[in-house]
Amino acid sequence: METSAKVMAYLRASDVVWASRSVPGLYDRATATAINRELKEIAKRLKASAQKIYNEECIQEQLDKDPALKKRYEDAQKGQRYRNAEKTQNRIVEELKREKEQEAEQ
Repeated sequence: METSAKVMAYLRASDVVWASRSVPGLYDRATATAINRELKEIAKRLKASAQKIYNEECIQEQLDKDPALKKRYEDAQKGQRYRNAEKTQNRIVEELKREKEQEAEQ
C-alpha cells in the first residue's frame, strides 16, 4: 500500500517540528529548554497520528477487499461499543451509590 498524501504531510510536519529549535538568545536557558522539549513532544504526537492514520487506511483497504471480514469487523466494533457503554453505565451507577451514601452520612 502506498502512503497517502495525508500521512506524508503528517510525517513531514513531524520532521519540521522535530528539527525546530527556539531562537538562540531570545529566551533564557530554562525557557529555551522547555520550548525545545515541547517541540519534541509535538513532533512525537504528529508521528503517532500519522501512524494511526496509516493503520486505519490499511484496515480499510483490507475491509474493502473482503466483505466477510468487513462484516466481522463491524460486529466486533459494535460489540466494543456495547462493552464501553456498559462500563460507563456501571461507573455512573457506582458514583450515584457513593453520592447517596455520603448524603445518608450527613
